[in-house]
Amino acid sequence: MPQLIYHVDEIARKEGRGILYITFGPYQEPLNPSVFMDDKYLGWSWEEFRPRQEVIKWLDDNGFTWHECGHANWRHGWSLSSYYGCIYLDISYDVNDEKYMQLQNYMEHPDGTMRSPDVQLCLIPLEVALRLKRRPDEVDYYED
Repeated sequence: MPQLIYHVDEIARKEGRGILYITFGPYQEPLNPSVFMDDKYLGWSWEEFRPRQEVIKWLDDNGFTWHECGHANWRHGWSLSSYYGCIYLDISYDVNDEKYMQLQNYMEHPDGTMRSPDVQLCLIPLEVALRLKRRPDEVDYYED
């Protein structure tokens, strides 16, 4: 069944704040499809990617709300790739928030490096999301 998946920049504009999201596997921002040509990722599937399954289980077990999302819409409305397992976290980036710090401590080592090399905790600031809006009169289609 087809599913409408929103880009993180659309979500950020709708929420009016920066958005935290997690990418998995070989994905790099902005999308560089050549990374998938590497034999290391031959046959890679986000659906079967164990680190993604573990992160989602941890998020669910710890009461975090998350949704599937698309990567930042660098292509002005056109997605040149399919869904790669990216998830949006419904929590603000706030180092004074206990819930955010719980997430950060799970995802990162104390020095700020990620605990898993194929799992990235990302932030798209609202200012960037606003610059990615396709036209000044554009209506975002993201609805609750």
